[in-house]
Amino acid sequence: MKLQQRQEDILDVLAKKKFQTVSSLAKQFYSSEATIRRDLTQLEKRGDVERVNGGAFYIKDAHLERPISVTNLDNGDKKEIIAELALDYISENQILFLDSSSTCFYLAKKLSYFNNLTIITNGLLTAHMLSEETDNRIFSTGGEVYSKRSSVNGYHALRYIDEHNADILFLSCKGINTNGITDLTESEALVKKSYQRKAKKTILLVDSTKFLATFFCEALTFKEIDIVISDYPLPDEIKNKCLENSIEMIYPEN
Repeated sequence: MKLQQRQEDILDVLAKKKFQTVSSLAKQFYSSEATIRRDLTQLEKRGDVERVNGGAFYIKDAHLERPISVTNLDNGDKKEIIAELALDYISENQILFLDSSSTCFYLAKKLSYFNNLTIITNGLLTAHMLSEETDNRIFSTGGEVYSKRSSVNGYHALRYIDEHNADILFLSCKGINTNGITDLTESEALVKKSYQRKAKKTILLVDSTKFLATFFCEALTFKEIDIVISDYPLPDEIKNKCLENSIEMIYPEN
């Protein structure tokens, strides 16, 4: 098989499966693992996949390489609906965790309606906007700033979160399936786990484009989520999991 054709075929497999190990791809394409690693390196340079230890996952349509200032515009109507619904759970004097997702950015834009909030976030754009638009107390985690994502992650972010508590965690994800929520990178997933452990209540903000989508890293299970807010009713597979775990489901009335 010619190199270019093999790489395109590998990309097709990754597009369908989202993640594959090097050994699995080597068996599928009757190639050595060294050859597959070289192919994945080339595909990564093109921006189609991201390599991790032992394999690679598909990112061509996942917007990983796009600045969050651009992804903030994606599905804005859906995120606006979700943010409006989430306001019902916020009241004066609360302590909030907000992750660095664009959906939480939409919610943050509405927090000028409230006074005496304390907000901790690992989103740089979110922290900056809150400091400009509200009089609430704003804290940003320390840590590594991810390229183009305006997201602060890593050891120092986890340590900072672990030193604080919150009434509510608002977070989003890249995908939600029957096992829980998933994200693109381990560092993003670990930050969500850390937030959840230190919050009294966890509220997932997830738009309908993410239903039944699966990405590389598992972030939270259904047992760790209290409320799901979306712009559209959840598919039956996910709805049943929410019911099994006594999760409240919120979406617009028809």
